Amino acid sequence: MDSFKQTMQDVLENNILRYWIDNVTDTVNGGYYGRVDGHDIVHADADKGAIMNARILWSFSAAYRVLGKKEYLEAATRAKDYILDHFIDKEFGGVYWSLDYQGHPLDCKKQTYAIGFAIYGLSEYVRATGDQKTLDKAIALQQSKGDEGVLPALRSVLKEDKLAQKIASKVDVASLDLLVLTGVGAVYPMLRTHTLLSALHPIMGKTPLLMFFPGKYDGHSLRLFNVLGEDHYYRAFRLVPESV
Repeated sequence: MDSFKQTMQDVLENNILRYWIDNVTDTVNGGYYGRVDGHDIVHADADKGAIMNARILWSFSAAYRVLGKKEYLEAATRAKDYILDHFIDKEFGGVYWSLDYQGHPLDCKKQTYAIGFAIYGLSEYVRATGDQKTLDKAIALQQSKGDEGVLPALRSVLKEDKLAQKIASKVDVASLDLLVLTGVGAVYPMLRTHTLLSALHPIMGKTPLLMFFPGKYDGHSLRLFNVLGEDHYYRAFRLVPESV
């Protein structure tokens, strides 16, 4: 096993990572070249894609985190700086799909796929270095464009009525003394629990349903996460007295 591990590390460092550092680093226009063909010919004027650059960032960040070599940190930082300086749309947010070889926006569409890869690469860089500024950039990117793209896509398939039917297919509701649902805070805002409760109502029959909400109950109303008002959707009551 040790021999196999050493062989794999040798291939990674001396074949893969070394190749990218020596052959794909764009020392003229920054970042990394957009294309090297099957004959090892660098096409210096090739477009540069967001996905490839994010993968380079992740790979060298992970290599530095595991192996601790300075040259991998330098390669990761080059990719990180290029993404933040050129691929991020500083006016409207999001990540350009591609740039020309000089770093100017070429294909300006903003796809969740590219945004996700950029956040993934930036997060690995933070994991490897602890760099707070990069973390802030990744969080800002997620908040500005990530949720905007992901949530509508998830909402289109994560329907509460489908989940209710899935729950009913997994358990024999009629045979239960009580059905307990937990973890609703983890799925907000992808699922709305009051809609799920409405969907479960005809399925539950006479079986009681208990759902735990993260939040604060003041004796009259529930505030989810102690932030969101209930809008009279919930008939909440306290199960356990407050500690004195």
